[in-house]
Formats: sequence, C-alpha cells, structure tokens
Amino acid sequence: MKRILALALIVTSLLSCKKGDNTAPETPSPRTLNVYTVDNENVSIFRQNLDGTAPKSLVAHQQDAGKNVFIGDVSANTAVTKIAYLLRKGEPGAYLTELHLAGADGSNDRVLKSYKQNNVYPIMVKIGNNGIIYYAYRDLGNGSYQLYSINENGTGETKISGVFNGISDITADGKYVVALSDLSNFVRLNYFDVTANGDVRNALYTDQSIPGLKQARISPDGKKLIALYLSYGIKCRIIDLATKKYTDVSITTGFGSDYYHYMSLAPDNDKIIIMAKGDSSSKSYIYSQTSGQITQFNNVNNGVYQGYIF
Repeated sequence: MKRILALALIVTSLLSCKKGDNTAPETPSPRTLNVYTVDNENVSIFRQNLDGTAPKSLVAHQQDAGKNVFIGDVSANTAVTKIAYLLRKGEPGAYLTELHLAGADGSNDRVLKSYKQNNVYPIMVKIGNNGIIYYAYRDLGNGSYQLYSINENGTGETKISGVFNGISDITADGKYVVALSDLSNFVRLNYFDVTANGDVRNALYTDQSIPGLKQARISPDGKKLIALYLSYGIKCRIIDLATKKYTDVSITTGFGSDYYHYMSLAPDNDKIIIMAKGDSSSKSYIYSQTSGQITQFNNVNNGVYQGYIF
C-alpha cells in the first residue's frame, strides 16, 4: 500500500512538472519611464518622475558669460542604459560642437565626435537599435543639413546619402527621416526614405496643410508621424502612415506667454511630451494617446527648453 501511494505521488509530481512546462512565462512588468529635461541656462540634463517630481541632475557643463553653451538634443537606447547628446560651446567665431555618449545616470561621459567648425550647428541625435548613433547638424555657412551615422565606440563615421533640408527625426533603424521644408508662406512636412534625395516628389508622405508647424517626430514603432503646431494654442497632429489619416489634438487652448516649444515621443508609442517656454515659466505637458489625458507640471526652473521621455 505504501508503495502504491509513493508511486502515485511520483506520477502526480511528474504531471505537475509537465503542466508547468506548458505554462507560458509571466510577462515582465513594463519598465518605469522617466522624464529627462534639458536646462540650457545651466547646461544640465535632469531625470525626474512622469509627474515632474524628484528631479536629479545627471549631466552638467559650465555655462559661459555670454550663455553660448547649450545642449542641442538628447537620445537614449532602448534599454535606457545610455544617453547621447549634442553640445555646442565656445565663443562667437570659435564654436565647437561635440557628440557625447554617457551612461543613463550621466556616468562615463565621453566625446565621440568633435567639430571645431564655427558653422556647425547641432540639430538631432538618435541612438539606433543597431549599435549606431545617428546625428544631424546644420552648416550655417551654406544652410545645408548634414546627416551622419557613427558606431557607439566612435568608429565608422559615415555620411548618409540624401539631402534633407530641415531634418527633424530619423527612425531607430536609420531607414526613414522626417524633414520640414520652410517655404515662403507655409512649412511642409515630408517623410522620406534615407536613400531619397530630399525632393518632395520622392516623399513617402507630405503635408503642407498644418498651420504653424514647428516640429515633427516619427513614432518609435515607425507607424505614425506626430507634428507639433501652434494654432490658437498648442496642437498635435497624429498621422497614421498606413492609412494617411490623421487626428488633431489640442494640448492647450488660447494664446499663452510661451514662445518656445519642443516635442518628443516616449518609447511606449503612447506618450507625447511637449515643452512650453516663456520669459518667466517653463512647463511640461504629457499627452497619452490611449487615454486622452494630459498631465501638466512646472519644470525644475525656467531655463528648461527641451524634454524627453525614456
């Protein structure tokens, strides 16, 4: 009898193990997102909670008397273990532009690329999903926009083919760009394959109907274009690249005192963060495409011009 019971326990145990083998693993909880803000009065990058609380300084550079030093753009890798940013410093006539790579906590900050050319003006940086960093600058001498890629170890710098005026963003795989054409009485939104030459006739998508267009981004999954524009308040146009249909969203209504605006997109393909800077204020607005809710908070100080969610 004891032997029968022992065998029954063994069989039950084996069946239990077999059942466990067929059970799907639990889905890990999503990583906590944070807001990263750029204070260009003090040339600093802060990390804080999504409601603006608990700010922590990660990167800081010395500002000069003429306030010529500023951080042009910031990006993080998918795992948010690294951040890349563009820094411009120096004096008029002797500017220096640097591409930096650091740990997500600001540690091990190093310069990957340095331009000792006065006309180089930083525009955009993106850490790709392939160990490559993409960055763009504008040549203030001839007005052209230059787009490059470089390995995270600082080797393999490559100029990307295509001439894209007003480049605003690039996909993480480096295959598509969004650029704004500043024409005589409107700004046109263009979405290109990077192998195109920037001619609007080669655009995969174009829209010149957005009033007061300021900026455009490509969603992390590459399925949408998000445009920031001003029309009796701060607005976003969310464009589905598959259907070419769009939705306009009001972030604020009415004419505010803010005069500088900046937008970036969260890796969850849901949240949009917009900075609104005025003479005596700097605010963040976070819009959720899923819930339609808007979270608003004052930034750490009035010197914050740019904001990101990583």
